Amino acid sequence: MSTLDVILDRVLNRGTSIHLHLHDADTGRTILDRLDALQLDIRALLAQGDQLMSTLQDIQAHVTSLTAAVQANTSIDGSIVTLLQGLTAMIAALRQQLADAIAGNDPAALQAVLDGLVAAEASITSNTQVLADAAVQNTP
Repeated sequence: MSTLDVILDRVLNRGTSIHLHLHDADTGRTILDRLDALQLDIRALLAQGDQLMSTLQDIQAHVTSLTAAVQANTSIDGSIVTLLQGLTAMIAALRQQLADAIAGNDPAALQAVLDGLVAAEASITSNTQVLADAAVQNTP
């Protein structure tokens, strides 16, 4: 009687369960070697992920710093525009006061225009130095 006949007899006639165990030492070792290799690959991938996260955090820090610098420059640019607009308005107002003082032949009004021009000159000189210092400080 062959092995197959014995198995069929047990299953068909006796209702016996068949348990099949295949063992090949070389195949078992190969599977374990493959699992070990997979584990090493997973660890390497995790290490790369940690390194990438660190690099990403560095990039985010640089972007945050750059954004702050751009905002600071934008604020400086906005301040310069506001200053120039204010100076333009001040000059226009002084011009109108001068025209009115000349038209009215009013020495007190002429003195007020002169005082305004002196104050404007001081303001321009002061702001020019502040802008020059900021430009030197922020120029690489």
